[in-house]
Amino acid sequence: MTETPADEYRQAAAELRDVAPLIDGPLAGLADPVADWLDQAAKHHEATVIGAASVWQRPDEAAYRDAFVTKHTDRAALAVARQVLGTTTGQPETEAHRPCTEWIAEVREDDGLWMYLGSDPDRTVAEKRCASMTRRHPDAPTRIVRKTTTYTVKQLADEAQQPTPAVAETAPIVAYRDPNNPRVLLCREHGEQWQGVVPVTSEDLPDGGICTFGRLSSLTCGRDVLIPAPAEETK
Repeated sequence: MTETPADEYRQAAAELRDVAPLIDGPLAGLADPVADWLDQAAKHHEATVIGAASVWQRPDEAAYRDAFVTKHTDRAALAVARQVLGTTTGQPETEAHRPCTEWIAEVREDDGLWMYLGSDPDRTVAEKRCASMTRRHPDAPTRIVRKTTTYTVKQLADEAQQPTPAVAETAPIVAYRDPNNPRVLLCREHGEQWQGVVPVTSEDLPDGGICTFGRLSSLTCGRDVLIPAPAEETK
């Protein structure tokens, strides 16, 4: 049976309580509070596992479930537990997790750009989205794109001596898309005025995109959403 972090927390807590009477000096009285903390970490970890299992239930969602549990594991408590149990190696640890795969359904617009229809870990869901679009628009080409995300978790041997890691910058919003109408793509100026649209970044538009605001009127915007407007450049 695979040992879980919750098992390690409880084993370490039991060992601390066993040696508590033997500890004297400045550290006397610390074993029991630390053991209580490890017991709470075990309960929290088990609750996290149960919660993740209730959200990601399908076999093809196991990678999402595992990644969530790993992210919410108390690494400080785990380091203390392994130190108590004598199972720490003192070396940086690298733990790889199964990759997450999503299948993205897209439809090609008249201008040659591929527009997002939806995504799901189950390929059949993406196929159904493409089939639905084909029934409504037989001449509109569709495609399915596979997106794979891999995970590598690195634990620092001595985090106290490591420089504070830089905060990863998220890609700025460049446009807004209507999830119910893949033909609608709005620049920031026009998209921020509408409700029900979702923001997209340049990473979501590898082929670029043109603002479709006013396409059916004389007020067509036609702006390349990847080129900031003068007012946006100063933000």
